[in-house]
Amino acid sequence: MIRLETVTPDNWRIDFQLKEEQEEYVSPPTGILARAWAYREEGSQVYIIYNGEEPVGMAMYHEITEWKAYDFSQLFIDCRYQGKGFGIEAARQVLQKMEEDGKYDKVYLCYIEGNEAAKKMYEKLGFEHTGEADEDEIVMVKNLKKLKPQFESEHIDYVEPSEDLLQDYLMMVNDIEHVGKYIGRRTEPYTDEQEREFIKSKLEEHAPMFSMMEKKTGDFIGNIELMDVKGSEGELGIAITSEKQDKGFGKEAVNRIVEYGFEVLGLTRIFLKVYPENERAFHVYQKCGFVEYDRTDEDIFMELKKEKK
Repeated sequence: MIRLETVTPDNWRIDFQLKEEQEEYVSPPTGILARAWAYREEGSQVYIIYNGEEPVGMAMYHEITEWKAYDFSQLFIDCRYQGKGFGIEAARQVLQKMEEDGKYDKVYLCYIEGNEAAKKMYEKLGFEHTGEADEDEIVMVKNLKKLKPQFESEHIDYVEPSEDLLQDYLMMVNDIEHVGKYIGRRTEPYTDEQEREFIKSKLEEHAPMFSMMEKKTGDFIGNIELMDVKGSEGELGIAITSEKQDKGFGKEAVNRIVEYGFEVLGLTRIFLKVYPENERAFHVYQKCGFVEYDRTDEDIFMELKKEKK
């Protein structure tokens, strides 16, 4: 289990190992400690990253008072422990430290152009490119302000769509193999502008669409929506990121949105369509009480009616 410990006189002399190519992208431990000293009046915080009792890396952040933000300036994992997911989990915990500090709502960082692994990891954590660069360092920013849940279920918070989640949305819908092909049989990716306009339209319509956030980790799970609500009927749509599939979130979310539709929106019938080849989704809908009422070569049509009391 990944955990953070503040650097102290007792734990700073750790013999971390960096690959030669790593040195192009991150500072060595002595460089991080020197940076922390230099930024001591800017609230610098340095952590040893542990996997259980084994030290596996270091991380650092400090304040940028003139920007009213944090600078997530350093993160590295010892070359012997890379490829195990330690970096992204440690980064989540460092971001949580900033949230708990609560002084600022934004955090900035830079990665060296060409470091695709870092770029993908930071995008996964919700960072977005600012369009700015400092020589070969690409600037990214993340809003730490938590989205307010509209309602919840056991493991999921349901929040309004937000541009703060734009990169999460794009990573999900542009995963053609695992997600996109089940959304209108798409084969082409959406652009940033297309997705931004989609979010804007849903907010303007006050559509009953919600982004699902895992309570335990704060990770984006997917989106769920009751579409084309007319009278007492609405159509259910759901998309879940490939990484959050097969974890029980689909069934939990479908049951919760059905409850929301019946009890809050006053619906008496919720229907959906699923592709015949999407057998996993079909069985989830069956477990949630949906029954098939029609079928074509292209679609299976299912419905769930509110029980009369």
